[in-house]
Amino acid sequence: MDIQRYGRQYTLMGEEPVVELLFGLDELGQNPLYKERFNNFVTPMVFGDEKVTWEQAYSHFADSVQRIFAQLKL
Repeated sequence: MDIQRYGRQYTLMGEEPVVELLFGLDELGQNPLYKERFNNFVTPMVFGDEKVTWEQAYSHFADSVQRIFAQLKL
């Protein structure tokens, strides 16, 4: 769906969608802006004693993405 939606607007998405999505995933993990946003907006919304850190959330998300990509038949 992303290829159909963004492929014409962003050529690399149409040519190498998995590479581009993995690039975005890496940017999410490496750019401190996203950790800051998580800590400022998500963390305060969590109630209870068990808090999830940015590192835990990102790691779980990245692992899920890798498992999904591993299942894709391109």
